[in-house]
Amino acid sequence: MKELLEEILSAEAEGRQAVAAARVRAGEIIAEAGRQAGALAEAAREQSRVEAERVAAAIMQQAEREKASRLAAAGAEIERTVRLEEPELRRLSDEAVRRVLETG
Repeated sequence: MKELLEEILSAEAEGRQAVAAARVRAGEIIAEAGRQAGALAEAAREQSRVEAERVAAAIMQQAEREKASRLAAAGAEIERTVRLEEPELRRLSDEAVRRVLETG
């Protein structure tokens, strides 16, 4: 009977040790999972930052192209306007010269 009680007490002690070891291991696993989750979150933030920078650069390039296009269109419109007005300017200049010569 004494041997049976000693075996039971020994088994209980081993069980407590196994539970304690399991708790320690569970804590280690949880800590490692936390570190891995943190690393994954940091990698995701970095990837998001890189992607945001890429998108911003693409938007800036598109804006520059749009600006250049609008400037070119405005320049062409100015050229057309000046060309359309040039004959009128010549006519007015000729008229002014004619009047100066008539009065002079």
